[in-house]
Amino acid sequence: MTLPGNSNGVGTASALLAAAFLGGHRPAFPPSNGDTCLASAGYLSAPEQVDGRMDGAVLVTGAPYVKRNPTERNAAVVILAAQIATTGRIVLAGTVSADGSAIGAVRGYQALKAQISTIDGVAGTQGQVVTALALVERISANQAGHYGTAGDADSLAPKR
Repeated sequence: MTLPGNSNGVGTASALLAAAFLGGHRPAFPPSNGDTCLASAGYLSAPEQVDGRMDGAVLVTGAPYVKRNPTERNAAVVILAAQIATTGRIVLAGTVSADGSAIGAVRGYQALKAQISTIDGVAGTQGQVVTALALVERISANQAGHYGTAGDADSLAPKR
């Protein structure tokens, strides 16, 4: 596993998460103190046996940050999505595609737009169903699509 050669903690942590979930690397056991804390809080569990890498991932985000370093915080979401995209297939689902949002940033940057599917409106039932359909499309056809009701979306939902 190769980690980014910069001193950006977000990028390094994102690369580690991507490798753990999509890279097929088996996590080290027994768990560390941090793992035990996350497991006891209900945020982390490990199957008896890991039989391979995940086929894809969904990263869900809310509205763009507007207080306390919003540019850096919104960029961190995009960095996480981009790192996951280097390892596997990803769908980024959020509430809006607006200035400063992770969805808007991905849709506005051609290199990321080709690797990451996006859905705006994930807070509603339709957005949640479209997110699942987009993940199927991303895994089965290896095609990135951009769905929702925002003006920068390709369509409401995948056509297949």
